[in-house]
Amino acid sequence: MHQLRYHSASPAPAGAAAPGAGAAEATNPAPGPAGRGPVRATERKPSRTGNGRSGAIAPLALAIVALLSGGAFAATRPRPADAFTPAELQAAVHRALPTTGDLPAGWTVDPPDPSDTDPDGDGRELAECVGAIYEDTPTEAEAAFSSGAWNITADFNFASSVERARADFAALAGPAAPGCFEQMMRTVLDADKPAGGTYDIEVTPSDLAAGLRRDADHDAIGFRIVANLHGAEASVPVTFEVVMVRYDRVESTLAFTAVGSPGFPSDVARSLTGAVVHRLADPS
Repeated sequence: MHQLRYHSASPAPAGAAAPGAGAAEATNPAPGPAGRGPVRATERKPSRTGNGRSGAIAPLALAIVALLSGGAFAATRPRPADAFTPAELQAAVHRALPTTGDLPAGWTVDPPDPSDTDPDGDGRELAECVGAIYEDTPTEAEAAFSSGAWNITADFNFASSVERARADFAALAGPAAPGCFEQMMRTVLDADKPAGGTYDIEVTPSDLAAGLRRDADHDAIGFRIVANLHGAEASVPVTFEVVMVRYDRVESTLAFTAVGSPGFPSDVARSLTGAVVHRLADPS
């Protein structure tokens, strides 16, 4: 489990403007060559603890990705004849993977942290809490960006079938999920808060996810978590919004984090989510 540091990122002053120009351009990694061996989750899910992200947020984001990578549907079923091929799904993921071109000036790419932390324990904990079955499968693509005290992560993986992907989302949409997310966050905060420190926390549905399409081929679930950390000298708000999007059997997780004030800009979160959803389903 990652460690919480109350000062792991310097809070931006209230009312501060978004950072200026100078962002580095990201590149979309090409799909792996045919016949490439499987990449284990521990090789492709870096903790990125060195990138200025709040330690309280990283394990929860990784747990959500680990759960979706594992799946909640124990049995796999044959794909129908008109299902997307692996190559088509790979193409959808790699055109949907965000770059700095999707963001305002001032955002930079966060490279993976070489000191990787295995998120499987968190994924299993979340799966058990929401009533899912956890299994380990690899991440297909991922990206991370930062701008001051704001962070974005994006992760994509494939379920073994559409039915399994639907079951994954059904588990995360169940009545236990909000309490499970709160429980995980409290575990981290309780373990790492300084002596005499306190906090309050609230978990609510994500308005951003609620506005996305849901039908046989599409699904969306999201939560917004706000924690106010109270130390001896100051209080620091931390906001974390996660949006999970399914297209066919592609499962994607977008997480938006802000430490301090102002909070994460809603227009950036909405624009990036819209771009990912559009590009997953539309090759043009």
